[in-house]
Amino acid sequence: SDVSLKKTDGDTKDKEATMFFLAPIKNRGGNVIAALSIRLDPGKDFSRFMHMGRFGDTGETYAIDKNGLLISDIRFCDQLWEVGLLDLGKRSDLNVYVRDPGGNLFERHPLPVNIDAQPLTLMAVNAIAENDGRNVTGYRDYRGVMVMGAWLWDHKLGIGMATELDVEEAMTTFNDIRIAFFLIVVITVFTSLFLTGLLLWLERNAIRSLQQAHDDLENQVEERTKELTEAKDHLDIAMSASKMGNWIFYNLENRFEVDVATEVIFGMEPGGFDGKFESWLAFIHPDDVKRVINSMRISRKSGANYEDEYRIVLKSGEIRHISGRGVFILDSNGKAIRGTG
Repeated sequence: SDVSLKKTDGDTKDKEATMFFLAPIKNRGGNVIAALSIRLDPGKDFSRFMHMGRFGDTGETYAIDKNGLLISDIRFCDQLWEVGLLDLGKRSDLNVYVRDPGGNLFERHPLPVNIDAQPLTLMAVNAIAENDGRNVTGYRDYRGVMVMGAWLWDHKLGIGMATELDVEEAMTTFNDIRIAFFLIVVITVFTSLFLTGLLLWLERNAIRSLQQAHDDLENQVEERTKELTEAKDHLDIAMSASKMGNWIFYNLENRFEVDVATEVIFGMEPGGFDGKFESWLAFIHPDDVKRVINSMRISRKSGANYEDEYRIVLKSGEIRHISGRGVFILDSNGKAIRGTG
């Protein structure tokens, strides 16, 4: 301000940064007859809005004019006081140009003798040229510290605004995320490998157990089959010696099965019978066929034991007398399912 203005605490300071908003007052004829002005303290009002853009430990948002002069306060005034870029106790707004000092002032880079001869920062150059954009590779700010930033030029207000964050802090966060992601990937990979190995081991054990069980079962089946075969052979021999044989009649399929002893009795070679009921009837003496069929029909319907005596005629012409005994099994509807004798 070009005039001394009183602060809220009553103190008066010369040339203090201030902001005015003016609007014309017109009469009914449209002529300006007065002006209405409102004064704002940039440090309490305008800068407060900029402070809302601060984030992290080094992130800040500030505004500049068309010459690269700060028009809002910044968070690093104490650092600027320390390196001599700003007089002790002064605010940064309207006192600091965002110029590139050529190096990091906090890493023993000397403050240029003529700081006003230094170029504006990359952000300021682009913002003033109305080249809205961002930079994530890094550039030096007014402290010479490498930062990442985004900026724009507000045509309506005629000011530029920028948001910046120290590269070191940004990369720390990025590296933390990258390390966390890497650890997650490593843990996931090792977990997947472990689970895959466990599944393969379990699968091999399961296959080995199943194979062992299969082999044991096959051995048992083979032994039982051998025992049954031997028992059947002994039974066939015994029945052949006693001239007795077995038969099974599947009523629903009209299939007639006989054992080897029955085939021998009927004068056939072992395995020579075709399993047809009609083929069995063909051996019965013509004078006995009807009686045999009738006896079996009665047994199938009533479930009574089948008993009959009949003659058979061998292919050689020999006649043999047969005594047949059997029983038929009925279902829940009283229909014969199977007969055996």
